[in-house]
Amino acid sequence: MKKVLLFIVVTALILGSAYGIKRYLKYYTADTSRAGQLVEDFALPSLAGGEEKLSNYKGKLILLNFWASWCPPCREEIPDFIKVQSKYQSKGFTILGISIEDKELTEFYAKKVGINFPIFYDEDKSTEIGNKYGMIGIPYSILINKNQKIIAIYPSYQTLNEARLSSDIEKHLK
Repeated sequence: MKKVLLFIVVTALILGSAYGIKRYLKYYTADTSRAGQLVEDFALPSLAGGEEKLSNYKGKLILLNFWASWCPPCREEIPDFIKVQSKYQSKGFTILGISIEDKELTEFYAKKVGINFPIFYDEDKSTEIGNKYGMIGIPYSILINKNQKIIAIYPSYQTLNEARLSSDIEKHLK
């Protein structure tokens, strides 16, 4: 009886581990299934003032990054984004930060850490826009080419760091 029970427990552990690894790999790798799709234009309030449209950035390589100041992984990746923005902004690249918070929280955090890229905000509309692109949590980033077609989706900060983003930018700026 003990051998049967041990077999069942070991089998359950193996199957559970396999399922967990499959979910991990799905969530923490770039999603290329939407590659080539045109992004839908949208307008959101900007910390710079007024509303801005995504289409205002046509002709640039863009990283849309959905984030919030209360999100530890978001806060962890922003310093890398600040470096990447400084390095590539003169070469036709920009990060567009899309905060899923209100203006006050977004503005406070952006100033506190010295975010150097355009920031949009709107608690409800930002989430709605992200959901159109498969966002199930934050941080969530989408790389968009100069013609506003999706190149890649990064569903987690663990897939996107300064080295990875720099490599992808250099590949697509050529």
